Amino acid sequence: MAAGPPRGNGGPEPDGVQRLRRRDETGADRPFRQAPGLRSQLKREGGATPDDGERTAGRTALLRLVSGARLYFEDLKIGQSWSTGGRTLTEAEITAFAQAYDPQALHLDTEWAREGPFGGLIASGFQTLNLAWALWVRVGVFAESSRGGIGIDTLRWTAPVRPGDTIRGAAVVRECSETPRRGRGRVVIEHTFRNQRGEMVLTFRTLSLVASREGLDRQAPPP
Repeated sequence: MAAGPPRGNGGPEPDGVQRLRRRDETGADRPFRQAPGLRSQLKREGGATPDDGERTAGRTALLRLVSGARLYFEDLKIGQSWSTGGRTLTEAEITAFAQAYDPQALHLDTEWAREGPFGGLIASGFQTLNLAWALWVRVGVFAESSRGGIGIDTLRWTAPVRPGDTIRGAAVVRECSETPRRGRGRVVIEHTFRNQRGEMVLTFRTLSLVASREGLDRQAPPP
């Protein structure tokens, strides 16, 4: 994520940033529609939502969102890998996310961005990370065995993501280690994401806690 435009010369801010600031000061509602939520996306894709037919238990609904085999700590091996699906970002999604979470001109103001360092509007790096994580979670490898994340290391945004770009990723197990607490282990996974041209746009490593089958038997996840 690059920094916003400098203002050391006291010049006017880009229009997009000025409009956002006035809305913040007045407290008025922001005149944009949020990007479609998960419920809308699932309906478009024919997936289940808690409102479809009889009410679905939370855990069952979760498992319907993901694909692939369910794995546990003892199933994992160094070098094991998976691929994610793809997702295309629109200009409307990029500006909506930026207004809400990363209000910088290079994500908001098309005219300023055209003359800026990237030659056009780009997505916030945090939006790219958010999208990448959603694509990985939907693979479903740890849908039953995840016991939470400890952190993210070596996060790098290696190329800008622009409107119309489609990103997809790969994940590789780099480390597995047992924890003092029985029934789970620590797992380091390296994630890389590329656009439709094969250019790498994002890399990071996650450190997560993953339950074994024994651990799952001892403490089932909440509904």
